[in-house]
Amino acid sequence: MNTKATQQQQNQDEEPQWTTKKINQFIIVNHLLGKGAFAKVYRGFFEQDENKHVAVKTLQIKAMKDFANVFDFIKREIFNLQMLDSPFIVKLYDIARTQNNLYMFLEYCQDGDLKQYLKKKQDRRLTENEALIFLIQIINAFKQLRKNNIIHRDIKPANILLNDGIAKVTDFGFSRVIDDDYPILMSRLGPPLYMAPQISEGIPFSYKSDVWSVGIVLYEMLYGFTPWSATNQTQLLINIKTIALKFPEHPKRQKQLKILIRNMLQYEEYDRISWEEVFQFEFIQILEQQNIYKPIQNFEVSLNLNELYIKRNLVAGYFSLNTDQNIMKNQNNINENQIVNQFPEKNKEALNQIIQQQKHNDSIRKTILKINDYFLYERNISFFCNFVIQKCVLLFNEGKFPVQPDLYFRLCFCISKYQNIQLVNINSFLKSTKSDTFDQQMWIIYLKSQEYSKTLGVIKADIAFSTNIFDELYKKTSELINIEIQQQNQQLDKIQNLKDFLTILNKNFEMDDNFKNNMKKTLQEVKKELKNIISFSEQETLILASLIFICANPYQKFCDIKFDFNKFYEDIENTKIEDLKKQILLQLE
Repeated sequence: MNTKATQQQQNQDEEPQWTTKKINQFIIVNHLLGKGAFAKVYRGFFEQDENKHVAVKTLQIKAMKDFANVFDFIKREIFNLQMLDSPFIVKLYDIARTQNNLYMFLEYCQDGDLKQYLKKKQDRRLTENEALIFLIQIINAFKQLRKNNIIHRDIKPANILLNDGIAKVTDFGFSRVIDDDYPILMSRLGPPLYMAPQISEGIPFSYKSDVWSVGIVLYEMLYGFTPWSATNQTQLLINIKTIALKFPEHPKRQKQLKILIRNMLQYEEYDRISWEEVFQFEFIQILEQQNIYKPIQNFEVSLNLNELYIKRNLVAGYFSLNTDQNIMKNQNNINENQIVNQFPEKNKEALNQIIQQQKHNDSIRKTILKINDYFLYERNISFFCNFVIQKCVLLFNEGKFPVQPDLYFRLCFCISKYQNIQLVNINSFLKSTKSDTFDQQMWIIYLKSQEYSKTLGVIKADIAFSTNIFDELYKKTSELINIEIQQQNQQLDKIQNLKDFLTILNKNFEMDDNFKNNMKKTLQEVKKELKNIISFSEQETLILASLIFICANPYQKFCDIKFDFNKFYEDIENTKIEDLKKQILLQLE
C-alpha cells in the first residue's frame, strides 16, 4: 500500500470547509463533480456570467512536489491542451496557481462520459448509428492530435465526455508530444483493458497505440464488452496474444466496420492501421461526407429517412500560454485563505443566492427535459409512420409488397394522415399558453426554454416534410379510387368500401371515429393479403408486415416515454426470418 499517497488523500480530505472561491475571472463552487488520487474536480462559473459553467480541476501543490511524476503529468496536460483547438476536445479556458493549489478551468460537459452512457444502455451497447456518430467525432479529435504530434495514451470511455450530442476527448495527463513517428519507450500508463499491447509489454510504441485504444472503445460501443478481458494485466496480454479477435453474430454489424476494427486491433504495430489510413478509410470517408458526426440540432429531414433522424442529440474561448514554464509562476502571491474569505458579507450573501439559484435552475432544467421528452416521444411515434411509408414505397416498387395498387395507396394515405394528425396535435399543444397536462408554472417556463424552441422547430420541419408526402398521396389515392369505382366489374361491397374511404380522403387532420374505422378496415384488408404470402416472403417483406401491424396501435408497442427507438429500428432489421414469421402469425390469429 502506498502510504504516502494515502496520507496525501487524507490531507485533501482535511481541507477547510468552504462554499465558494474566486480565482481570476471564475467562481468555484464546493460542488464536487469528480475525485482522483491527486485531483478534485469542482463545478464553477464565469464571474460575469453565472450561466456559463466550467469544470475546475484542483490539484494540491504539495502532492505534486511529493510525487514529481504527477507534476510532469499536469504540465504535459496543460501544455498539450493549449496546442489543441477542436470541438471534439475539451477546452482549457485558463489556469491559476495559489500557495496551496493549482487550478485548471475546463469546458464543462453536462452529459457525463461515455462510460456512464454505456451503463445506461440495454446490454451496455449502442446502436450502430449511435456508435458511428461518436466514432467520427473521436476520429476528428485525433486529426487535431496527429496535426500536433500528440499521443493521448489514455483513451477509454471514461475519458470521452459528452455534451449536447458531442463526444469530446479529455484527460491529457498521460499524453506526450513526439517529434516523429518512430517508436518511443515510455512508462506503462493507461487502463489495461484499452492499453495497446506494446505499452503493456514495456516495449517501444508509437501513436498507433491510440489507434488500438480507439478500436477497443469502438468494439465496446458496438457489442457492450471489450474483445479481450482478464482478471489481471499479465493474463490480459496472454489472451490478446493467443485468442483471435471474434465478432458476435448478434447484433449484426456492417462488414466494413468489422474490417476497420480488425485493422485497428492488429497485435504488431507494423501490421496495425495508421491514423492517416483510418482517416482515409473508405467507410470513414463515406460517413464524413454524410456529415454523420455533426450534432443534429435542426433535425434535417430528407427522403432518405433513417435512424439518425430519430436520435436526439440534444460548445468557448481558448486560453494559451507561451511555455509550460508559466504554469507554476501564475499568482504565487495569492493566499488561499484570502481567496475563500475575501468576499464582504454582502457579496457572500449574493454568491449564496447565485448558488441556490443554480441549484434551483438544475431542478428546473430536469423538469424542462421531462416535458420535452414527452413531445419528442410523440414526435418519434409520428416519425415511425414516415418510416413505414418509406418501406411500403420501396418494397412495392420492387415487387416485394404484393397487394393491389388501390390498397397500397389507401394504406399509405391512412398512415400519412395519421402522422399529420399527430403532428398537428403536437404543434397545437406547443403553441398553447395553457396546459392541462403539465404544471402551469412549469409550462410557462418551458415555453421560454431553448428546448422548446428546438422542439418547435423540429415539429415545423416535420410538418413541412410530411405535408408534401401527404399531398402527393392524397392526389394519387383520389385518382386511383375514383377509377376503381367507375369500373363496372367491381363487387358491390368493394365499391361501397371505396366510397366509404372517400369520406376520409380529405385534408381534415382530425382523429375522428370515421377516420379510425376506415384506417382499421384498411389495415384488416392488408392483413388478409399478407396472410397469403407470409410463408414464402423475404425478410424485408416480413419486416414491413411487422411494422404495418404496429400501425394499428403504435402506443401498444411504444408504451414507454423512455422507449429506445434507435434500438427498435436496429433490432427489427436484425430479427431472424423464423422469428419474424412467428410474430406475424400471432398477429394474424
